[in-house]
Amino acid sequence: MLRLTRNLHNSSILFQESNSILSSRKEIDEYLQYFKTKRELRPLVYRKKNSSELLSRDLFNDELKTRIVPLTPPKLPSKSSLSKLIYNSSNIDELYKIRDELLYLSKKPKFTTSNHLTVYLEKSIQLRKLPHALTFLYSQKTLRNLLNQDNLNFIYLLIYLNPFKSFEQKLHKLNISFSKIRSKDLISDLLKASIYLQFDEKLPEELINQLKNSKLELSNSLDINKNIGSLSKIFKENRLLYLQLKPISLQFTQIDGFNKFDLIVKIDEFVKNYEIITKTLNKPNQFEEFKQSALFGKPN
Repeated sequence: MLRLTRNLHNSSILFQESNSILSSRKEIDEYLQYFKTKRELRPLVYRKKNSSELLSRDLFNDELKTRIVPLTPPKLPSKSSLSKLIYNSSNIDELYKIRDELLYLSKKPKFTTSNHLTVYLEKSIQLRKLPHALTFLYSQKTLRNLLNQDNLNFIYLLIYLNPFKSFEQKLHKLNISFSKIRSKDLISDLLKASIYLQFDEKLPEELINQLKNSKLELSNSLDINKNIGSLSKIFKENRLLYLQLKPISLQFTQIDGFNKFDLIVKIDEFVKNYEIITKTLNKPNQFEEFKQSALFGKPN
């Protein structure tokens, strides 16, 4: 009976997720269709009073191979809809399709965000297409202009995790990323320092002084005593920050002196509290799961 109940529960979750993805696809498709409709035709297609005139003209959409019919003006899709579609791309063809839509939407005002680009990078590394994704983002002006320190930190995280690169190669990739984005914060410097420590390399004196005199405001308080609903929200909202802070915690807490810095103590506390919340929710360790899903290099 317990197994049947669990199976029914899992089926219900999958059904809800499937419906959510279909709904997201519908939102994005309708929004894209509006902008891909010729400007002079929009009043005919999207104004109810003109529907009879539109039908009488019997117009044909050459691109879609369908008759042009009256449509309801689309609502602005939720930003999460685009993120869902990117993250649920199951193969390279689907990734390329949503990539092109991401580019198209980035040319429209106030919709595409830097967070969409991070989701795109995460899905790209899962499909072993990170170099291609980075080249694409750097080469497209409307996307490149959205890149910020959060994207840089995510790229630094991926460089840290890459098991096939030497210290010199990783430094080279750090420099290339920064030259393209030109926007960093304290986490960027800490992740860079973590790569030095990863290879037992001496930190540059300038970087040490910078870290000694820096403070990181972790405004997202991780209260581990909240109810399950609140913990689920904290878990979701802080996942990306946790992934970026975990390497810093791993590397700096092992070194005498550094592990006493107030900055490092606060980061380590944040990481540990997030992992307590993860266990409370019976979720897998997010850093280990992310590391396993990140595919670097060519397949064997």
